[in-house]
Amino acid sequence: MSTTEADILPVLQSCCSCRAPAIILNSESGFVCQARFASVSQESVTFHLSKEISPFPETLSFFVSFSLKGNCCTFFATVLEYLKNPPPSPPSLTLQLPTQIIDIKALRSSRIPIGKKMVPLVRLRTADNRILLPKPVDLSQTGILVEFEEAEDPDLSPSAELGLELYLDPHTVFLKSIVKRRDGHRYGLFFPEVHTKDGIAAPQSFRKIIESLECNAPGQAPLNQRHQKISEH
Repeated sequence: MSTTEADILPVLQSCCSCRAPAIILNSESGFVCQARFASVSQESVTFHLSKEISPFPETLSFFVSFSLKGNCCTFFATVLEYLKNPPPSPPSLTLQLPTQIIDIKALRSSRIPIGKKMVPLVRLRTADNRILLPKPVDLSQTGILVEFEEAEDPDLSPSAELGLELYLDPHTVFLKSIVKRRDGHRYGLFFPEVHTKDGIAAPQSFRKIIESLECNAPGQAPLNQRHQKISEH
């Protein structure tokens, strides 16, 4: 599901009015940082960044992920201007106004619940090289919901970056993940690398894991049918 062009400017104006948080990423370079909506015009939208973009990627395009009325939304846009700005002013990034904003609620609805019959191994590595072994709750091509025992909860902060290893015999995939939300001892992780300018593109080994899980999850439509349904919105 995506917004119409007429809806885009009001949506971004609303985000700027409350300085809504966002995640800015460039999948080719691996750059990820926290940001806040700053201003919007008929042609562009500007963000204040939590850190400098260094080195600046050769591909002058970025993904923006943010929450709108409880739903995770994303858009892809080209760079118009990047300013480092002298302290204490934060760096700013101005992007061309997007032609669409994608509400990935439809993708979330295709999450596969993890049953007892087939459980993949999830291993997380923190920035300080701690290894975490949470229990997977459900999985989609854009993220995973994991849960920790109370005594083992690592108290991860929003936007924390983690290395993720997902294994389900005989397939293994390594992905960068970002903490998108937290509910008690459960964490929703977002996979920035699967977002490309052409849409969602999960690694082949990851798709194989998903296909294996959905075959054992009652009530799940085949993967290609779910993609078709999403593209119709």
